[in-house]
Amino acid sequence: MQSRYYTLLILWLGIGEASKVLLLFLSALPPIYLAAYDAVSGINIEYRNNAASLGANYWQIFLRVIFPASLPAIMTGVRSAVGMAYTTIVSAEMIASTSGIGWMVIDASHYLKTDVMIVDIVVMGITGMLLDWFLKQFSHHFIQWQGRG
Repeated sequence: MQSRYYTLLILWLGIGEASKVLLLFLSALPPIYLAAYDAVSGINIEYRNNAASLGANYWQIFLRVIFPASLPAIMTGVRSAVGMAYTTIVSAEMIASTSGIGWMVIDASHYLKTDVMIVDIVVMGITGMLLDWFLKQFSHHFIQWQGRG
């Protein structure tokens, strides 16, 4: 599915950075949007009503009730989106690029350099795990009210 988007984006925007950035945006937006929508719609209506009955306006309810209550689920969506964006950029590099780790895998496969391919795949796995670990640590540090289960 991503390669179809990328082919159209290359036709519209060229092979430069603009098409890659837009492709990353298009691949990362749905997980974040769905997580945010689900998180906000799952907030107990009583929390909003209680804040309103205590005199909070719309922005105070948003900043002090809705946003903190939905932030843990939004961060989960961000973690999913980063994974999607990472696989998308590697795929985009495999399709139309002259540099990057995805391009290195394709180039190594053309010249039967199995050792380079294996190292590239291991590096992709390690960097993906490090990205997820960093986001998890960020979430644990800044969203201290979420469950740790």
